[in-house]
Formats: sequence, C-alpha cells, structure tokens
Amino acid sequence: MAASLKGLSPEMRKYLRVNKLPDIYEALLTGLAVMCPDDPLQFIQDKLMQLKEQGLDELQWDMFIEECMRPYHKVVSESNLDFIFNYEEWLIPTPEMYATAYGHYNTKLKEMCYCSWMQYFLMRKRKAELLNAKMAMAAKHHGHRMLRVHIHIWKAWVKYRKGRQAMSFQRVQHVFFVSIGRIMFEAWNKHTLEARKQREYFERLERGENMEDEDLFGQGTGEARDSVSTLPKKIAVQIFSYVDLRDLANCACVCRSWKVITQSSFVWCRMNFYQVRKK
Repeated sequence: MAASLKGLSPEMRKYLRVNKLPDIYEALLTGLAVMCPDDPLQFIQDKLMQLKEQGLDELQWDMFIEECMRPYHKVVSESNLDFIFNYEEWLIPTPEMYATAYGHYNTKLKEMCYCSWMQYFLMRKRKAELLNAKMAMAAKHHGHRMLRVHIHIWKAWVKYRKGRQAMSFQRVQHVFFVSIGRIMFEAWNKHTLEARKQREYFERLERGENMEDEDLFGQGTGEARDSVSTLPKKIAVQIFSYVDLRDLANCACVCRSWKVITQSSFVWCRMNFYQVRKK
C-alpha cells in the first residue's frame, strides 16, 4: 500500500489529508484491534456509515471502541501511519522550516541568556544589598562603640572634675570660715577693748579722778568727745537705750553730746524703772 501511494500526485495527497483518510484508517484499525469483531467487513461498513452520519468533525482515534474497552494509549503510532501513507517525504525540512526553526532557536537562546543575565543581576543585587546592610550595621555598631568609649572617657573626666571641684569647695569653705572667724574674733576683740576702756573710764569718773590728763575718748580738742559722739543720733540713742538709770545719769555728765543723747524721749520710753525703785 505504501508503494502504491508513493506515486500519488500532490493534489491527491492533499485530498487524502483534507478528508482525514489517515485518521479514519487509524480509527478503524484501532477498533478492529481492540473490539475483534466476528465479521470485520460488516464492522467496517457499519462504522463508515456511522462516520458518514456524524461527520468528520467528531472523528477520534477511539470513537469506534466501546466506552468500557477504550485503551489509555494509541494502538497505532504516527510513525506507522506515515510509513503506510508515505508521508516521510513531507518530513524533509524546507528553507522556510529552517528559518522558522532558526528563529525559534534564536529566540529561545536569547530568552535563556536574558533569564540567566537577570538571575545574575538579581544575585549581584542581593549580594550588594546584603553587603550594604552589613556595612550599615557595622557602621552603626562602630558608632555605638565609639560613643560608648567617649562616654566612659567623659564620665571619668566628669568624676575627676567633680572631685577637684569638691576639693576646691572644701578649701574655699575652710578659708571662708577661717576668714569669718578671724573677722568675728577681731570685731569681738575690738569690742571687748572698747568696752573695757569705757568701763574703766566710768569707774574713774565715779571715783572723781581727774580726766583732763588722760583723754581716753576725746581727740585732744578741748572737749570730751568719743567715738559714740561721732555716730548717727539714731544709732547712739539705740546704744543708750540699753543702760539703766544710774548709768544714764553718769553718761549725761561726760560731755554735752552725751547729755543731749540721754535727754532723748526714746531712751526714757525704754527705761525700766522697776529695777531702780528699791535702790
């Protein structure tokens, strides 16, 4: 059969291909091989009539086999059909087929190269991002480390400065207290000397001793004056308000300025007469 079909014209071969004669042959041969009918000729006639009624659109290689007996794979391979119908010469590639195959191969090669390049680029990008993240983390860690070191140095310096300040404050405080004590002692000493001189002066005055030779409080001007007379009147009155009546009378005899001070109403308002009523 292959030898008889070998000499067919291209139009006849096209007719066989358009009318699906190889597909009909495959379906009939598959049905005969699987169903094994008692009358093969009658089986072929019945199936051809069925195919004529249904048309070629629903033609399948297993349509002449019952549903329960249909195999999963084809019984007749395509290579056998090509050999029977002498389609092998159609398999010789043409220049157009070569061009199409080359274009398809070139496209697939470009796609493969592009995918490989994309994978390489993405891998380099991921590596660069990972390296940048590690560098940022390292820089952050280095910054924190340096900050910690400087903070330790600064804390040590602050501790040293506070120690020096505390030491300086203690020294200044000691000097301040010593100076205050010295000033207070000098003022107390001066006040004590003046009080003793005044007491001796009044004691001499009570004894009636001559005070012209020794001017304890005056300045040698001919009039008995002292440091109390040079004070403001308000302060002098405040001083004389603390003496009793007897001392106030003695003070009035010292000089004219003391006499004027003893005559102040403020001095007599504060005078305690209860202490001298029985004297």
